[in-house]
Amino acid sequence: MLGIFQIDDLQGVHRMDGFIQAYRKHPKISYLSEMLMYQSSDKMANIFDRVSEIFRRNDRPTAVTCYNDQLAIQIIDVIKSLDLRVPEDVSIVGFDDYQFSKDIQPSLTTIVHPKGQMGIDASTLLMKMINHEPVKSIIYPLKLKVRDSAICNTKR
Repeated sequence: MLGIFQIDDLQGVHRMDGFIQAYRKHPKISYLSEMLMYQSSDKMANIFDRVSEIFRRNDRPTAVTCYNDQLAIQIIDVIKSLDLRVPEDVSIVGFDDYQFSKDIQPSLTTIVHPKGQMGIDASTLLMKMINHEPVKSIIYPLKLKVRDSAICNTKR
């Protein structure tokens, strides 16, 4: 498993932490073989070169979890450029349910969060903060939207 996360924003750090926690809760799943972290100032070409290096090895990962769907879509292109198949050789999962995620080939499996409700709650919390009222953190449920870019294949 390869995890690719942007670490210079809080959302990226939280996503990476959640990813690691999920693996720790499921000991039957082998832990990460690789963790690739990047910052917004990093050139995407360098990130893609690093991914290519990882997937040229004989012990390459069979799955990738990406910081967001836009990155996952680009990683699919990198994987395909190496003559590997998604999902037969490598499963890919994104995050955000980006509007084009269902339209690419293969359609992207993604983690969905309630963006609309988050916006409503953010404005409510902001008004409370402006009025010096107490506020609480909100943790939102996530949902895995299974599409064609990921399969469960124990024979890989």
